[in-house]
Amino acid sequence: MFYDTRGILDTDRCPLPQLILLSFVSTYTGVYSGSTLSNYVAGLRAWHLLHGRPWLIDADTLKATIEGVARLAPPSSKCPQHAPFTPDIISLFKSQLNLDSPLDAAIFACTTICFWCIARLGEFTIPSINAFNPAKHITRSCISQVVDRNSFTVWKFHLPQTKTSQNTGHGESVQCACQDGPSNPIAALKNHLCINAVTPDKHLFSWSHPTSKKRCPLSKRELTN
Repeated sequence: MFYDTRGILDTDRCPLPQLILLSFVSTYTGVYSGSTLSNYVAGLRAWHLLHGRPWLIDADTLKATIEGVARLAPPSSKCPQHAPFTPDIISLFKSQLNLDSPLDAAIFACTTICFWCIARLGEFTIPSINAFNPAKHITRSCISQVVDRNSFTVWKFHLPQTKTSQNTGHGESVQCACQDGPSNPIAALKNHLCINAVTPDKHLFSWSHPTSKKRCPLSKRELTN
């Protein structure tokens, strides 16, 4: 549509000239956010690469243009800020759970570990019950204890795959330690392991289904619901 409304000939459309792309980006100043336009540009670049066409756009010029557009993005293009997730919220969350329940114990342990490790829920949970893969998802055997430079014991969790290390093949490790109060992640983890008796080869937050007694890896959907 952008080409058609400006009478740009088919022969001038591919490979995409830099001037036309910058004109396209600038046209939507005050309409879309910088991230939205960056996604549009990424799609155009991917199309060129997929079809073996040269990408003739100077990266620095494009970046400066998108940054300029981003500064003029309308307020409606941005999500409002949310209140921070705090230990007090975790304490309130705990008061609504039954930590003698296999599922609740797993959910609370996962929540506190993710919070104090500053990790994504998707890195400690799985997308669906049938999607568990020990090569990608954390298991009971991925836990270890180390001593930091202040001689405090720290719990280390090796994540076989994270959002930023999907293609590295070695994953990443995150750590947390005991905390005072109801949001103590180590106390929550020990309770979960006691209730659910997770074996080394199972998903770290596997829980025992009360009816089938089957071991179910904790999915993100189960936790957020």
